[in-house]
Amino acid sequence: LLGHSFEGGHRITDLDPVDRSGPVVQVSGPAQGARSVVVVSAGRVIAVVPAAQGRFWALVPTKSLQNRNFSVYALQR
Repeated sequence: LLGHSFEGGHRITDLDPVDRSGPVVQVSGPAQGARSVVVVSAGRVIAVVPAAQGRFWALVPTKSLQNRNFSVYALQR
């Protein structure tokens, strides 16, 4: 999925604060009922991570988020 466009899934809007000061950014938050989470920036998938114990953590390059909105989607079980 990396680099491909993505449509679908349930959008996650309750994210932990994102610190863009370093070269790598942690995107994380609750993902109840999800098996995987997809991070999308500029319409392309930049990370796919598993959800564990109702949460997810994804590390993405800061440059992939700079000056761009990003979205996070849960893929249900």
